Amino acid sequence: MIYGSVCSGIESASVAWAPLKWKCAFLSEINPFPRAVLQHRFPYTPLHGDFRTIEPDTFIPIDLLVGGTPCQRFSRAGLRLGMKHDRENLALEFVRLTARLRPNYLLWENVEGVLSSNGGMDFGSLIGALGECGYSLAWRVFDAQDFGLPQHRARVFVLGYSGTDLGRVQRILFNTSGLQEHSQKRQTQTEETATNARTRSARSSQPDALALNPKITHTLTTRGLRHCGADEQLIVCDTWNDDITTISPSLHTQSRAQLNLGLSSASETHVLRSTTNLAFRSERYLVRRATPRECERLMGLPDDWTDVPFEGKPAPDWLRFRAIGNAMAVPCVRWIGERIEQDLLRHKKG
Repeated sequence: MIYGSVCSGIESASVAWAPLKWKCAFLSEINPFPRAVLQHRFPYTPLHGDFRTIEPDTFIPIDLLVGGTPCQRFSRAGLRLGMKHDRENLALEFVRLTARLRPNYLLWENVEGVLSSNGGMDFGSLIGALGECGYSLAWRVFDAQDFGLPQHRARVFVLGYSGTDLGRVQRILFNTSGLQEHSQKRQTQTEETATNARTRSARSSQPDALALNPKITHTLTTRGLRHCGADEQLIVCDTWNDDITTISPSLHTQSRAQLNLGLSSASETHVLRSTTNLAFRSERYLVRRATPRECERLMGLPDDWTDVPFEGKPAPDWLRFRAIGNAMAVPCVRWIGERIEQDLLRHKKG
């Protein structure tokens, strides 16, 4: 399988599909810092700029086109202008590129809000345009937490196959093997965490302000935690046993020494400093920002994936946060890729 990636960002797709041994024909990104990440991580893969200038003979032919065009116009947190008043709508440019390159498969990702943008007309326009290009299409909302990642992140994935076999894309996207297991495991962890929080509260002489609501999915740590917004990723954890909890893929905890934090006291409140975060600690709780490495883990990326040189210096955290926040959740993309691979093998045998 040969694929091309547009609006590549820090390229979750290539990380996800590396175990499949698929070949990337090209990457395409215009933002300077993500380009620096791509050049550092994929030095031998052609890196294009504006994907609107890609023509059929620019790179080798591809079997699959993948991209997550900018989501600000569809996001519930934004103005939700959709496809109206947009002279350079990249969602429609993705359709035009698909028509030029004619890959067998296409995979498009965006925020869940695209389904209701402009009363659903924007998404309908996109699907209609892809259908006119000759693709059978299916779409589904996937939540990163159902793939084992410690965060709630719902995204729409549109899968297309060139031809009239609608059942083919439906079988790929709606094959639920693996999803149910992750979902059941997450529910069990949530129930166990809520029970532990109530037990800790009963044992303590102090009220447990961090006892988890059973309806809040406990994902980031194995102890008390609240996620306070997408932009300000604050981690709140109790400090009665003097431990600082950090995010890891297996949801383990790490001690303060492991985090290499220095402690300076100021009456009842302490400030914990490291090279990547600032934490405020009282006698009862700790509040700190998630680190770039932790945010990479939230997306299923390798540790320090975005820790690359930029403009002759180490990349600043704010650029890393922004790039990570725009990435696709790696396990979601891997799950889809594995089922595309199974589809290819099934039809090859047939």
